[in-house]
Amino acid sequence: MMVSSLRFSYQASKGVACYSIPMPITPVHMGTALAAKVIAPRYFSFVVFGITQVAIDAEAAFYLLTDDPPYHRILHTYLGATVVALLAVVIGRPLLGHVLRLWNRLVRADRESLLWIEPRVPLVAAASGALIGGYSHVLLDSFLYSDMHPISPLSDSNAMLTMLSTLEVYALCFALGLLGAVALAAKWLWRRCSG
Repeated sequence: MMVSSLRFSYQASKGVACYSIPMPITPVHMGTALAAKVIAPRYFSFVVFGITQVAIDAEAAFYLLTDDPPYHRILHTYLGATVVALLAVVIGRPLLGHVLRLWNRLVRADRESLLWIEPRVPLVAAASGALIGGYSHVLLDSFLYSDMHPISPLSDSNAMLTMLSTLEVYALCFALGLLGAVALAAKWLWRRCSG
């Protein structure tokens, strides 16, 4: 989970110290998904990637809302991310197919429409989206959070912590997202103009 600090500043005259509350920002992780979609569009599900991200961050959100640190526990490990990824494929893939068919009906989209989305999610695309989603989530969070233990239960260490700053991780995610979005838009325009 990408967490930034929402700072509540109080006047020193009131005698109340400033403090930070971690806030989940899952969308920052989606930059890696845009880049992956450009590299292997038919073999990567952007939506299953997103489902995996949200499922992993549900754990941290729960502990954050119940004020029960540490916020990053079992789902923020490679083992936990693997379980989430498998569930995202087994449960999320068929459910996503139904949702996408419903979407296409609601917007009355056909294959030529900009709003149309292919309702069939290939198994390989779902699996790569889920696994890349889970593992990249753990990897990126490992750089940032001291309560991350990515290879637990084998070890409680986190060798990645502080190797990159928060700004560097955010910049990497945004850069990947921007490059991916530009490449996808260029590809779409190329198809529209040549087609």
